[in-house]
Amino acid sequence: MRWKKHNSYRYIGVTGFMNNSEVKKAIEIVPENTTYNLMVGILMSSKTLAGFANKYPSRYPQRENIADIFIDHPKALNLVHYSTDTPEKLLFELYCLTDLGGKNLDGFQLNIAWPSIVQLEDYFFDHPETFIVLQIGKRAMAEVDNSPKKLADMIENYLGIIDAILIDESGGKGESLNIIKIREYLKVIHDRQYPIGLGVAGGLGPKTVHIVKPLFEEFDEFNIDAENALRTPKPEDALDCAAMKEYLTKAYNMH
Repeated sequence: MRWKKHNSYRYIGVTGFMNNSEVKKAIEIVPENTTYNLMVGILMSSKTLAGFANKYPSRYPQRENIADIFIDHPKALNLVHYSTDTPEKLLFELYCLTDLGGKNLDGFQLNIAWPSIVQLEDYFFDHPETFIVLQIGKRAMAEVDNSPKKLADMIENYLGIIDAILIDESGGKGESLNIIKIREYLKVIHDRQYPIGLGVAGGLGPKTVHIVKPLFEEFDEFNIDAENALRTPKPEDALDCAAMKEYLTKAYNMH
């Protein structure tokens, strides 16, 4: 039988950190009295886990650097955002990432369309307090026919293992959120009173974060994440710390 203490972490996220200095600049923006953590997102893939360069080298750090990027801070929720080309090996890969993440690793965001429940259960057996966010991307949506009801039905299978979901049809590409459509999905899940946090990502940044304010007001445990809108122009494609600070300041001021 599955049982999991629900980790009630509200968060405002930034994904794509490459070094400890960037994280420290972000945590400085977090107000002392906020109930929202800073989600520190580090991107990893099965390719970078194996020691090879990713096609986005400015966003995916080398595996041996992960532990040094995360910080020990009461307001930091340190997550590895993981995608894999070998989902049949997910359990083994999660164990590898757990070792690489070091003592400050809090958990994972799984950027995988409906990962194996059996493998997650096996991992959960040894690591029941690990914070798990299940990303719902375009492929995951397509597999439930883009139906709010079918999406909620599928999520039910993961209860007891995951702590939150994040609807992100942009997949880090910065595509704009359709707030009306997103709300339909969130409302069905929320009305079922699942013990999980709800979140969205896609195109959020300093110029657009205001559009999610109604969702913060409607849903108790609501989370957001930003990536693409916080990067400098290509080919550098680095984390734009000025844009990040502006985004975080505006997001935290909404509460």
